[in-house]
Amino acid sequence: MKPQLQRIVTTSLLSKSSRHVLATTSIKRTVIRPKYIPPSKLPANLQISSCSFHTSKAATYSIPTSEEEEEKEEQKSNFEFIASAAWHPKSPKRQTQSKKTIDAGEDAFFQTTTPQGLAIGVADGVGGWSTMGVDPALFSWTLMNNASNVASKSSKEDAHDILDVAFDKLRKSGKVSAGSSTACILNLSKTTGEMTSCNLGDSAFVLVRDKKIVYESPSQQHYFNCP
Repeated sequence: MKPQLQRIVTTSLLSKSSRHVLATTSIKRTVIRPKYIPPSKLPANLQISSCSFHTSKAATYSIPTSEEEEEKEEQKSNFEFIASAAWHPKSPKRQTQSKKTIDAGEDAFFQTTTPQGLAIGVADGVGGWSTMGVDPALFSWTLMNNASNVASKSSKEDAHDILDVAFDKLRKSGKVSAGSSTACILNLSKTTGEMTSCNLGDSAFVLVRDKKIVYESPSQQHYFNCP
């Protein structure tokens, strides 16, 4: 049996009703084969920028891999991943201390190749820290940047390990005086197709197969808007 395309969506901001609309829109059943796809030739139905939300600021990413490198991987790789991201600045005039090039409000994300395949993650920063003179985005972006670095260099396959190490590095660096965020990290294997997940707070991920949500991570919150 040939593997079929699964779409995995992680989000820090969407409501449960919106997640379903995003995940089930224009999803086609497609056989997965290891093949290099230039960013300009990505299928239209995989362009996150076509969604009705966050249209003022959107981008599509593909893992940078040359055709020669892709051919070498064909014998040992059975799965291909396409990672995309969309975000929306909270305020066009907002100034942040984090000096990041992407303004996603208090939120952050990453996507990176790993020794096993691909890791992706999102963090929803707690905006309440701004009332105390703290940039909420600094914590979430530092955590996600650390997670990206850990995942890209480590042989760890468990997403929990990636988050543990990323937070430990944040705490020991002394660069973040205060802050907090949710965290949702997924680590996928290109050879087995297996995925490990770590979800802390009310961020979430869903798995979609044949236009149906087959799994949605449970939300963790004390009450509305309090993860």
